[in-house]
Amino acid sequence: MATTKIQSQNLSDDVSEKVEELVFSLEEPAETGNIFYIGADSQRLRFRLERVLREKLGTEVTIHSLRIDKDHLNIPRIIKESSYPDHDVVFIYDIEQRAFRDRILQYLNIGREFLYASKVPLVFWTTTEMVADIADRARDLWAFRGGVFEFLETDFVDETIPMFIPLNIIANQYIYLIEKIEDDAG
Repeated sequence: MATTKIQSQNLSDDVSEKVEELVFSLEEPAETGNIFYIGADSQRLRFRLERVLREKLGTEVTIHSLRIDKDHLNIPRIIKESSYPDHDVVFIYDIEQRAFRDRILQYLNIGREFLYASKVPLVFWTTTEMVADIADRARDLWAFRGGVFEFLETDFVDETIPMFIPLNIIANQYIYLIEKIEDDAG
């Protein structure tokens, strides 16, 4: 499988603008607020965006990862207990889980003032559907947003994507190379 590392120069102008705006917002949350939503519908797209964002933020910013699961739904409490420094950033994943969506939204909405007061930049990586759900069902939390950034899979059309070569082609290439080595040796 052949892949290429995603680099900032591979991004379209629109995506580069969004990423630059998000980086500024994360570095200066006092200017925009500290709660951000990244809407991207595929895990692959989120992974690609995260790599670009980590590259842009560099090593000066410590990024913490928080994955939500059935035993860890109360995000405000987790943030409070973790006591992240203001200059750190917390990436929060998996809030779109249907089985726990109501409880997650309830915890977020109830704890919204604490999340905002914490001043730690919080980045919710989720689907565009969940972003809309937060806007609709957790309006008080939504009022504290510092930014919403939505991306589409097509935003990365210039990037080289993994190539999958059918097994029969690989096998034929392998056989050819073995025969060539044997002919050269013999």
